[in-house]
Amino acid sequence: MEYMSYYCSSLTSIDVSHFNTENVQNMHNMFSDCSNLISINVKNFDTSMVTNMSNMFYQCSLLTSIDVSNFNTENVEIMYGIFEDCSKLISINLKSFNTSKATLMQSIFRGCSSLTSIDVSNFNFKNARLMDSMFYYCPSLQYLDISSFTTKQQNISLFDHPLNSSIQGKILIKKEFYDIIFRLIPTNWEIIFK
Repeated sequence: MEYMSYYCSSLTSIDVSHFNTENVQNMHNMFSDCSNLISINVKNFDTSMVTNMSNMFYQCSLLTSIDVSNFNTENVEIMYGIFEDCSKLISINLKSFNTSKATLMQSIFRGCSSLTSIDVSNFNFKNARLMDSMFYYCPSLQYLDISSFTTKQQNISLFDHPLNSSIQGKILIKKEFYDIIFRLIPTNWEIIFK
C-alpha cells in the first residue's frame, strides 16, 4: 500500500474503512500529501504486520484528528514523519503504540503546529537510532510527556527552539534528561520529574 494515495492533493475524503490490511507490511507515504483531506477512518486497519509507517499522513494538513488508537505497531521499524506537517491536528492518542522495534523516529510530530498536547510516555526508545526534529515547529504545545526519554538520547535535537514561553505549560521528564535540555524549557513551565 506504499504510495497508495500519494499526492492526491484534490482528495477531500476517502473510504478505507473496509480495507483488509492484515498482510500489509509497507504503509510508507500511504496518504502523503493529501493536503485537502478533511477526514479519514483508519480505525479498522490491521497493522500487525506493518514494518514501515514512515510519512503515512505526511502533509495531511487539513486533518484535525486521526484515530490510530487501534494501531498495532509492534513490528514497525520505520515511523519517521508519520504525522509530519499535519498542521491542523489538534490531538492524537498514541497510547497503543509499541515502539520497541522502531529505529527511525525522526520528525514524527514535526510541523504539527496546532497540537497542544503530546504524550509519548509509553514509547520505548531502546532501538531508536534517529529521533531528531521530533517536536520541531510545534509552537502550540502546552503539555508534553517525554518521561520515557533517557540520557541515551542526549545528542539529539528534539526542538528547533525553546518551548513557547507565552504559554504556562507542563512537561513530564526524567531528571537526567532535563539536565540536558533544560535551556529549552521556559521558566514559567511546570516541571514534573518522573
